[in-house]
Amino acid sequence: MARIKTPTYLVKGYKKVKASKQDGSLWVLIEWQGRYKDSWEPVTNCHEWQKDKQLQSLIAAMKEQAYEVEKLLDVRMHGKEVQYSTHWKGYPKSQATWEPEAPLPDECVSEFWAAKRKEIVDSKIAKRKTAESGSETQYLVQVCCVAMGLYRHTS
Repeated sequence: MARIKTPTYLVKGYKKVKASKQDGSLWVLIEWQGRYKDSWEPVTNCHEWQKDKQLQSLIAAMKEQAYEVEKLLDVRMHGKEVQYSTHWKGYPKSQATWEPEAPLPDECVSEFWAAKRKEIVDSKIAKRKTAESGSETQYLVQVCCVAMGLYRHTS
């Protein structure tokens, strides 16, 4: 049986470094000599990567870059885990990602639920007249309790 020889390409340069969302391992976008297409490779596959100053500076810059939450857009249950659609500062909304609640700043989660409650209250007020349910304050308290899951409205 004849062996097929795999072509060997030399690294022309490193373009970007990113961390894997699954396990946090580092990947590098490599520009190859003699090859028209760049490819993402694990950093550990790059021979002598610890000695390459260009790659080390990309890794250092990537580690310094912190992602900042602009706004939480939506919420969902993924299995037994609560996840939030996260809009990242400096990125378009189309690049929002679903993130678990744990690493997200508490103030962002609080702001999200405050806005959600306000949205529910506003829609309830628009649908009903406050006179039908007694005082406006009593009605707002009822709607907020419904929104927080503390009270079940039966009508």
